Amino acid sequence: MILAAGRGNRMGGLTQNLPKPLLKIKGKTLLEYHLEKLANAGFQKIVINISYLAEMIKEFVGDGSKWNLDVTFSEENPVLETAGGIKKALSLLGTDAFIVINADIYTNYQFEKLKNIKLDKNVNGYLVLVKNPQHNLAGDFGLLENNFLTLNGISLYTFSGIAIYNPILFDIVGLC
Repeated sequence: MILAAGRGNRMGGLTQNLPKPLLKIKGKTLLEYHLEKLANAGFQKIVINISYLAEMIKEFVGDGSKWNLDVTFSEENPVLETAGGIKKALSLLGTDAFIVINADIYTNYQFEKLKNIKLDKNVNGYLVLVKNPQHNLAGDFGLLENNFLTLNGISLYTFSGIAIYNPILFDIVGLC
């Protein structure tokens, strides 16, 4: 699943008439980078949640065949935020753990690695963490010795916007 529903308010005028996932870096849209990388990694079925300027994203992506992908859209009106948007799309995602990527990131992460990650039966999520960038020096999460996340820790890392979730996570009371 690619999260592409947000407004992009912090981008100011850049997203006034263009959804953030369609902003270009080095001649390609952020969304195009993700679709290419997912296709090259062997993924086939993609769900994209959309809300703000949704028609522009739908027109750009189409059915996904340009990338040899099968793309389905989960439309939100109004936008549901991250967990709400994922929960709304669960019927399109199936019953197995699934990958979620924020559409507004630019990354060199190798999506092939995600195919080899299997969640243990008592684990409901896997977050890809990175070293803290200048804009988030405090970090988001620490890691315990067993690689489970903690909000407190000696060394904190930043959530990259790439994760794997078990659908049951979104049934937990109070999450959405």
